[in-house]
Amino acid sequence: MLPIREIEPPRGRSAKKEDLAFEIRFFEGIARRDPAFIEALRKIRFPRLNEAVDRLSAEIAALKLPSGIRVELPKDLGSDELMIRVSARTGRELEKLIDALAAKKSGLVRIAKMMGGQDGYDDDGSDDE
Repeated sequence: MLPIREIEPPRGRSAKKEDLAFEIRFFEGIARRDPAFIEALRKIRFPRLNEAVDRLSAEIAALKLPSGIRVELPKDLGSDELMIRVSARTGRELEKLIDALAAKKSGLVRIAKMMGGQDGYDDDGSDDE
């Protein structure tokens, strides 16, 4: 991790807009090259969002869906849309995946309700009780 220092003007000079602009461009460059840096900042800045994503991801993992089924959350939970992707190479494989989805229907509905703030969960993720 790179050390972050306070932006100070060089000795004997006052801060100029150009100096500050350079510092900002420098750190923006680091952020563009390191997605982990952006993700770490997002977790610090939005802890409740991070907790909600973690809780929903854990619920999805607990379903133990086959590898041909992916449940995708919207980026930063920017909508209440839950996307389910099914990928199969044969008709028989597709049939098995659809049967697996049907078997996990109640869990998928529960996750969709959690995203919409229903079923005992409000928008901040706390129980209604």
